[in-house]
Amino acid sequence: MKIFINFDFQNEELGGGLWGGANQFLLALKKFFIKEELYSDDPINCDIFLMNSHHNVENIWKIKTLNPNMVICHRVDGPISTYSGLNEENRDKVVFYYNMIYADATLFQSEYSLKATSSLGFKFKQPTEIILNACDNSIFFPALNKIKNKKIKLVATAWSDNENKGKYFYQFLDENLDFDKYEFTFMNLLLLEE
Repeated sequence: MKIFINFDFQNEELGGGLWGGANQFLLALKKFFIKEELYSDDPINCDIFLMNSHHNVENIWKIKTLNPNMVICHRVDGPISTYSGLNEENRDKVVFYYNMIYADATLFQSEYSLKATSSLGFKFKQPTEIILNACDNSIFFPALNKIKNKKIKLVATAWSDNENKGKYFYQFLDENLDFDKYEFTFMNLLLLEE
């Protein structure tokens, strides 16, 4: 079985650099598929075609025509209009338009995403599955030796200042974390770009 990920990766040679969660997760997933000898760089010669949200959807019909037996799994997030702070209703419509035309299965990023999509009335292809974002375990892994007398460093990032990106969780940490034991850094990537 060979899997192709239809995504324009950013800063791939740098492990993704400062970029969004989809980029980081899909890079880690690609790395895993390569290690397991499951990855294909060629969408015409793959068994599973993983498309992401609204990205690179323009030529899927050509690829599907050349490879009619591939299974298309569509990874969706959001709905985008619920968290970006912008009027993204049209982009959500594009996501689910392509989902209904091409997807053989729908992958949601979270339970929230599945429920919010359903509550807004968007239709999507069955079967569905929730696959949470994961980090690159070559970067984030348990320490081999317990570090004594050093603070544990925690880092979190978000590209949006939307409350659904963890505002109350971070507020809870700020009020309850033992700062003698932990060091916590939060980076808002939206602010870093300005």
